[in-house]
Amino acid sequence: LLIEIDSPETRGIVPGKLFEYMAAARPVLAVGPEGWEAADRLEAAGCGKGFSYGQQEAITAKLREWFALYSKGELEQDAGGSLPYHRRILTEQLATILWEL
Repeated sequence: LLIEIDSPETRGIVPGKLFEYMAAARPVLAVGPEGWEAADRLEAAGCGKGFSYGQQEAITAKLREWFALYSKGELEQDAGGSLPYHRRILTEQLATILWEL
């Protein structure tokens, strides 16, 4: 569970914990402001689902879906979507950029 304050000022905040959660290979449920960048990154990586504060029914439905899968031993999450954010990969990209300067 990743929660952010419901405020327009927090839309661009991407907590460092997001990447740790993504690498844990468990689905991440994120709740934050509408248009939250962290939720967009989470979904694009296929590591969970993001919701805004007004989506209580959708949150409940997703939790029930995940719990049903868990109960059958079928709740699986591939941490591969988090690989582009791994320190080694990011450091290699930074080194390439610096080398080209």
